[in-house]
Amino acid sequence: MIYKNYIKQKARELIWERAIKLLTENREKSTLIYPKIMYYYWEHIISKYSNILKFDLSKLTESSLESFLKVRESKISSKSSKELKVLYLCGPEPENDIECLLNLGVIPENIWAIEKDPEIFKYAYSSIKYLYPNIKILQEKIENILSTLRTKFDIIYLDFTAPFFSKRQKPFRALHQILIQNSLEDLSVLITNFSELDKKEEYINLLTHYFYHQNLIESGIIEITEGEITEGPIIYGLETDHFRKLIHDNLERAYSAFLTHYPIYFSCRILPAINIFSNKSLFKLLIDKNAYKKAIKKISNISYINATCAKNLDLTGGEKFLQPENFWFEFFIDEIEKIEDLNFWRSQFSQKISEKGLYISIKEAVSIINLIRMFVEGYHDVINSQIRKRILETQENVLGQYVFCDIAFPHLWIELIINQLGHPYHANIEKHFRFSYRAKERKMFVDMFLFDKCRYFYDWIPTVFLLPEMMLDVEKQLVTRIVIDIISKHYRYVLPEVFWGAALIGMNEKQWANFKTLSKREFLSISVKGNNIYNDQIYFLEILKLAKTQAIRVRDIMQNKVKIFKDLGEKHTWFGSAWIKIIDKNNPYGKFGILFRKLKIKDEVGWEYDSKTGFLRICNFYDGHEFLVYKAAYETACSILQRAGIKCKLIEILD
Repeated sequence: MIYKNYIKQKARELIWERAIKLLTENREKSTLIYPKIMYYYWEHIISKYSNILKFDLSKLTESSLESFLKVRESKISSKSSKELKVLYLCGPEPENDIECLLNLGVIPENIWAIEKDPEIFKYAYSSIKYLYPNIKILQEKIENILSTLRTKFDIIYLDFTAPFFSKRQKPFRALHQILIQNSLEDLSVLITNFSELDKKEEYINLLTHYFYHQNLIESGIIEITEGEITEGPIIYGLETDHFRKLIHDNLERAYSAFLTHYPIYFSCRILPAINIFSNKSLFKLLIDKNAYKKAIKKISNISYINATCAKNLDLTGGEKFLQPENFWFEFFIDEIEKIEDLNFWRSQFSQKISEKGLYISIKEAVSIINLIRMFVEGYHDVINSQIRKRILETQENVLGQYVFCDIAFPHLWIELIINQLGHPYHANIEKHFRFSYRAKERKMFVDMFLFDKCRYFYDWIPTVFLLPEMMLDVEKQLVTRIVIDIISKHYRYVLPEVFWGAALIGMNEKQWANFKTLSKREFLSISVKGNNIYNDQIYFLEILKLAKTQAIRVRDIMQNKVKIFKDLGEKHTWFGSAWIKIIDKNNPYGKFGILFRKLKIKDEVGWEYDSKTGFLRICNFYDGHEFLVYKAAYETACSILQRAGIKCKLIEILD
């Protein structure tokens, strides 16, 4: 059913305008790393640490910093709105988003509209085929076409009418494939829109186990306030059942937090692990397979804890249980595997991802990435000996240990390697935007993720084989460590494991170097003059207004096209008539004829209706000349009425 949904229109205008501004006029500061913040760090380090390091840092030339910023500038070049490529899920009314995008300067050739449902696609296609013939519209699941398109988009908008956990629409698969197929540009915006959850045990269990082992969570999950961060349930001493009750009582807040957190986690942690460890050559390059198999058993076996105490020799083993916050996602999968009602979700995380030839599961990818983070806990042998040697040599060349805020440990250089080869999407936490609004029937949750792959950094540093030599260059080492400090400060309250312990500058030492925080999810409302309740009669009136407006637009467009063909001497036009016939006079809004007369549609809108024949025409709309012109106009109007639930058909007669 189509109706003039003012709140949806406000949400639409808000997200498109904001997304386009981030990637055009505000592009310079949309990246995680930008010149101003780099110079702030550089000047602070030069002025504060020269005496402590017993080395006059002012002698440094800034050549490496300038080199890095030039690479950044070359990769993050300016863009205008007409250069942006946009893909979105269009539904039955694609023209609403198209008109917003065109008004903001996006060109139609760069707009892709996707709809998987055949019936909905029919309405979508019919409503734009004459108005916007240069739009690219496809009937297919978005996750099925990305690998074929191989196009990178600046903005992708996943506008679902279902919750994230919908087993029918499967929004999570679309999210996964957008990231796995590398379908977003290096600096890009991903917009998601999901409906609220019903209070089902399945969803309560999923959210309970997702958050239970995390070190930090949004405080709204367990407290009254929203948008702030608090320590996780285990640190509070909450048992699982108690936490489940809190999730039950605060389901909307927990769901809201999940919708923000999971895409950030997948894009930054799961994605690079999948990209690397599904590649047999890269797996072999980085991982000692035999040591890896032993370590997986050891780290997950609680019996090793007792063995360690008894022998007092091997200080490794059982870390998964001793440090559960470092394995929180593995615990999430482990717990849902125990619950029969969650079999569907177990399969989603345990089955191999093969759409891109990536024969590895999410569960396997996460277990590997968690294990190699335990390098500093004594699991050196997991890393291939050749790579391990270069990591330890890199560590030997680290400048200023015990001088800066954090002591740099080898896991930082391992993470550099993973990110360089695995291509994560880093979320700009400071500029993350989220809100909710009430649609006609359900509450909707919108998140706008501003992603920066930071390729200007990961492509600037050498590979692991030359990393030790790079670290001997003090300037390059400082630039590298400044960048990973900045990245880590974006994630500190969301994913603290990202470049954990990378801080050169401590918390509250400098305001410009503080940790970034997520904004609160605001509720979007709108005040409309007059009666704010849009009943069926008003919907009926709005539909007929829209149908006429679009029909006239199509007529004018087609008249110009036909004229050009005639001027060229082409015989592509005929004489004839077209109009609409109302098939079923009972429609979702009431009896057609009664409403037509009651609302004075002829006078107010400009339609003529014959109740005996059911014929519907636009007043003073000449249709006895160029048949293609008026067929196109009435076909568009007919499509708009049909998608609104009014049963009608197009009548066409050639002279």
